[in-house]
Amino acid sequence: IEKISRSGLIRLNGLDAGSCGYLLLQYTRCHHQPQFFRTPITSWQAGDNLIEVEIFATHRQSNGLSEVVVGPRETIYWKWFKPRQLLQVQTLDMLTWLTMALGVLGLVVYAVLRQERMYLWFGLACLLAALSKVNILATTPFVSIDLFDWGVFASRLLFSCAFGLTYLAYFKREKDWYIWAIGVYAALSLYAIW
Repeated sequence: IEKISRSGLIRLNGLDAGSCGYLLLQYTRCHHQPQFFRTPITSWQAGDNLIEVEIFATHRQSNGLSEVVVGPRETIYWKWFKPRQLLQVQTLDMLTWLTMALGVLGLVVYAVLRQERMYLWFGLACLLAALSKVNILATTPFVSIDLFDWGVFASRLLFSCAFGLTYLAYFKREKDWYIWAIGVYAALSLYAIW
């Protein structure tokens, strides 16, 4: 399955064929990841087979289910699922770790130089960008779904603020009142969104 709204499970002829996560559907998030379900050959019957997909969606996600591909296990796994998983999950995972490493490096450079706040803002922006990707990579968050979704949105908003401060510092236009104004804007925005 190319995409599930938030989480989902499969039944083949009334028998459970798997779920996109390990928790109950309302506590699982799998909507950005391709899903591959293996079913034992004994679940199939001659003639028509009934494949049911149960989707858990919220009022924030009206779309439900994208293309479902059915076929021989090995063919679908290697020619359809693996390329999508590499592009949509593994590449993003690698880029997230790279962004996080750049953020830590930026903060280390700031700790050494102390005078160049550009490295502070850049490091924070990178860490916040990496944190925002948790939305795609995490399937079983340890906090409530609402708090998790708000945290992801908050990291995106704070990323844009930190990145703006990075540009200001790079062009030597950073002033203390800019930092205060952006900080107040971010705090009020996050409170209002919550």
